[in-house]
Amino acid sequence: MTISEFYRLFPTEVSCRKHLKRMRENQGISCKRCSCTKHYWLESKEQWQCSTCGFRTTLLSGTLFEASKLKLRLWFQALYLVCNTKKGISACELQRQLGLKRNEPAWYMMQKIRKAMARINEKQQVSGEIEMDDAFFTTIENPKDHSDNLIRETSKTSRRITKQKAFVMVESMMPAAGTHKGKYGKIRMLRTEVIDTDTVWRMQHQKPGKSPKTKTTGYRKVRILEPHRYEPSVVSTNKSYKILPWVHTAIENVKRLINGIYHHVSSKFAQLYFDEFCFKFNYRFHKVKWGVVFEHALTFNW
Repeated sequence: MTISEFYRLFPTEVSCRKHLKRMRENQGISCKRCSCTKHYWLESKEQWQCSTCGFRTTLLSGTLFEASKLKLRLWFQALYLVCNTKKGISACELQRQLGLKRNEPAWYMMQKIRKAMARINEKQQVSGEIEMDDAFFTTIENPKDHSDNLIRETSKTSRRITKQKAFVMVESMMPAAGTHKGKYGKIRMLRTEVIDTDTVWRMQHQKPGKSPKTKTTGYRKVRILEPHRYEPSVVSTNKSYKILPWVHTAIENVKRLINGIYHHVSSKFAQLYFDEFCFKFNYRFHKVKWGVVFEHALTFNW
C-alpha cells in the first residue's frame, strides 16, 4: 500500500473510527464482565452494550489505542510510518511527520507498536537449517540503575556505555533450482536474559525427529540450548563468516540501523528494537505490513 492509497482510505477521523469498528466486530466483541459475545451498538455513545449484563465496551477498550488522548488518525499514520519505513524511523522524525508538539507521545506510540511486533514475532516458528550466533550491541545506561563491570563512564555526559549481549537465529534456506546462491527466511533476535522464557525456543510442540538442524560458532550455544534439548553442531570460529553468512549479515545490518537511525538504545528497550527489525524482515514481502500489526493490536488487552 502506497502512502497516497493510505490517505485516500483514511482521510478523516471518522473514517478511521469506522474502520476500527468494522474490524473489531469482525473479530468479535467479548464482555469483560460476563464473557458474553452478543452486543449491540449504541450510535450516540459509540459503545457496544452487552445484551446479557448491560456492560458497555468502548471503541478503544482492549486495543493498542486504549487510554490514549491522541486522535485515532494519528495512531493510524504512526502505524503506517513505523511499519512501512524500510530502515526505521526515529521518534523525533515521527513527531515532525505527525505535527506533535512534544517528543514523548511519539516515543510512547513507537514503543507500543514495537510491542505489538514483538508479540507477532513470538508466534514465528523457524524450521529447516538454522544459523545461530551471539553479538554485542552498544547501549547507553543511567549509572544509577546499573553497577556492572562492563559499564564505563563517558567524558562528556553522566550516561554510561555498556554492552548488551543478544542471540541471533536465522533460518537458512537451500538455493533455488539452477542457482548457486541460497537465501534466508525468518530471523529472530533475543536478549540473552529472555532466551529461557521465549516461546520460539520451546520445541515440545514439534514432532520427534523434526527438530531443526543448527549451526553455531562457539561452545556457549551448547550450554544455552541444553535446557530445551537442542543438539547443535559446533563449527570452528576461524571460518565462521563463510559458514554462517546470513546470521553475520543480519547482525551487521542491525548495528548499522541502530547507529544510523537511533544513534543509541538502552538495554531496557533493546529487545523492542530487535523485534522491530525482525518483524520488518520477516514480512518484507507483505504488501500491507501495517495491517498485520493493526489486526494483532485488537486481540490483546494492552
